[in-house]
Amino acid sequence: KGVQLPELENIKKIAKVLGVSHQYLLEDEFMNEFVIEEGFIKVPVVSMVKKGIPLLANENVIGFEYVLKGELDMNSTEYFYLKVRTTDMENARIHKGDRVLIRKQTSIDNEGDIMLVRIGNEEAILRRIYSKKEGIVLQSEHVGYPPIFFTKTDIANKDVVIIGKAIEVKIKL
Repeated sequence: KGVQLPELENIKKIAKVLGVSHQYLLEDEFMNEFVIEEGFIKVPVVSMVKKGIPLLANENVIGFEYVLKGELDMNSTEYFYLKVRTTDMENARIHKGDRVLIRKQTSIDNEGDIMLVRIGNEEAILRRIYSKKEGIVLQSEHVGYPPIFFTKTDIANKDVVIIGKAIEVKIKL
């Protein structure tokens, strides 16, 4: 083993002295996306998912959550946390400030799953997703946000892109 990363707080102090961001000092860690430390997996937390901004771009990663190694299937897919910035999924107990664990995938497992979906050039949103004969419906969990319908043509033109599936919610008090 022999290699050990310093604590994040120490990295931040070093970065301040050097006049660089702590993300810059950790660049290799961001490229690897996950670091397994003593039975835990270090999963990045992102502030937004938007077309044209790499998901794990330094300015987009705002921190990390540690998940027990056995809780995620690291062989088949990738994971990240999304910090919720809106109220549109409150009735699903997903509130502004919470962190949602997203499993990257581009397909729907079950009708009504909560998925992270990017629409056009806009920031991605969390919605329940339903397949219809003519396309898909994205349904919020808040009365102030109406359902959004997309045709199969919209989907084929990449106007609607499924980023991943919500797996769990971490509540931040």
